[in-house]
Amino acid sequence: MLAALRAEPALAGALTSVSTGDEAVLAAQAEPYDVAVVPAGGGLALVARLREVCPRGAIVVLGGDATASWTVAALRAGAFVALPSSACAEDLASAVGLALARVALERDGERAARRRADAEALAGVGSLARGLAHEIRNPLNAAVLQLQLLGRGVDRLDDAAAREKLRERVAIVTHETRRLERLIQQFLEVARPRALRPEALDLASVVRGVLEVQAEAIARRSVRVEAALPDAASIDGDRERIAHVVTSLVANALEAMTEPGVLTLRVGAHASGAFVEVGDTGCGIAPDALARVFDPFFTTKEAAAGLGLAIVRTIVQQHGGCVAIDSAPGRGTRVTVELPGRAVG
Repeated sequence: MLAALRAEPALAGALTSVSTGDEAVLAAQAEPYDVAVVPAGGGLALVARLREVCPRGAIVVLGGDATASWTVAALRAGAFVALPSSACAEDLASAVGLALARVALERDGERAARRRADAEALAGVGSLARGLAHEIRNPLNAAVLQLQLLGRGVDRLDDAAAREKLRERVAIVTHETRRLERLIQQFLEVARPRALRPEALDLASVVRGVLEVQAEAIARRSVRVEAALPDAASIDGDRERIAHVVTSLVANALEAMTEPGVLTLRVGAHASGAFVEVGDTGCGIAPDALARVFDPFFTTKEAAAGLGLAIVRTIVQQHGGCVAIDSAPGRGTRVTVELPGRAVG
């Protein structure tokens, strides 16, 4: 009844097929398609339903009457192209290829527009961030020094009960002070990212290193790890920064799973570079929140600064790559980071 393909390089060749119109709509809701091939026998009403569910996808209708009126009706219903029943396999392949190219071109245009908007916004706050960080750090450093002196004074108290109570309060203030320092550093990471130190990197080794560091957190949450890490995805990148990206995505995935779940990690290569994919079986992200997850200071978590994914995107864009999130409430989240491959020569 319907075959749906996705054009993302990391997902090239992904194909889903169903037998009925209702199954097609459900499949499109669960996994948005890039190109859908719909037999004309399914009716043009199905085309309209699919366009409503997945407006950014392209639909190729196959097997209709070789008349102008039928072709116009299919295009009005939302088809990208309508092929008559006399079309051969080469005609279908050509139509699907053009549809995939158009979807990829539109996606690249949207990404470029988002990058320009982000760059303009961050340029406006960059100098403010540096000045604000300087003004905050001076009194913050003084406060840290005074806390250290206060802690030493508390240790000399004779009253054990009073000493313990004051130690707890000093610890609380110290913790909050350090949290403020981390917040300042994160803000600067977004507004003024440091220069990269590129080297030849095997993405699989970076991901393995992150998994070793996160092993205790993974075990504590009773999460099962499914990893596909072939040693075939190489880039020129900053090891520390790429590890920061993967660590942030893994931490987010673990936080999203409030009960035992599955953490999936996958790396791979494609024609223009390599990708890292991190997925979870957690609560998923609501559509209105999904549109804003990369915005600085946007968060749905309590006591979170909302800078984690903004920093992730900044680092990925510094490397000339892009990051995309596929998520919906109740079906988990998949984050795909695409990075250009190693330069030749």
